[in-house]
Amino acid sequence: MNEKRIIYLLLILLALFSINANADKKPDYNKVLSALKKQAQETFSEDIREFNSYKHRPASDGSINASNVECFLKDQIPWFLSSNEDFTEVYNYRWWMISKHYRIWFDKQDGKSYNVFTEFYGWPAHASISGAIPCPAGHQFYDLRWIRNPKYLQSFIDFYMKGYASKNNQRENRAFHSNISRPESHHYSSWMINGTEAFLKVHPNQMWRDELLPYLEKHQKVWDDKFTI
Repeated sequence: MNEKRIIYLLLILLALFSINANADKKPDYNKVLSALKKQAQETFSEDIREFNSYKHRPASDGSINASNVECFLKDQIPWFLSSNEDFTEVYNYRWWMISKHYRIWFDKQDGKSYNVFTEFYGWPAHASISGAIPCPAGHQFYDLRWIRNPKYLQSFIDFYMKGYASKNNQRENRAFHSNISRPESHHYSSWMINGTEAFLKVHPNQMWRDELLPYLEKHQKVWDDKFTI
């Protein structure tokens, strides 16, 4: 019995020593982060290949298609990896769809090109003349603010706040929703100003913000003048 007790005691002491020794070792967080990034990138590439293989889908509304979407998004989006594979796939799918709805639209009135994001493929009648639709713009602003290069959303905001959409009436005014004459930017309600503020929190730009402020105020004034509660 004494020998067994001594063995048990030695095993307990060995276990305690092992625990204390490991407690002093801090995990290599950089190594763990690097492994997670690699896994997220590999998962992303697998998902993109799957999405690109879908049949009966329009190629895209612009220059980002199956041939360059992976390269474009790898440079622009935040990586994401969830223990739930469905969450990860949905996240990657949303970015894939966003890229397919990106187009560059040239405004003949002011001679500028704008980055815009459509909702439905092509040029639906209830869209702005660029093909972008203000209804989902609030959602789009919130998603697009995470793109690394701020030029995409900044240009899209400019289109709605001081570009063609802010100066020209919606073409379906007399046949859709109401007979109230209003700019394309106000064809549907959307939280564009709030989305612009959210964008600036991710990509601060004081000069652009100050230049845009009068246009934001004008945008709000259209709502206050045209629609009252």
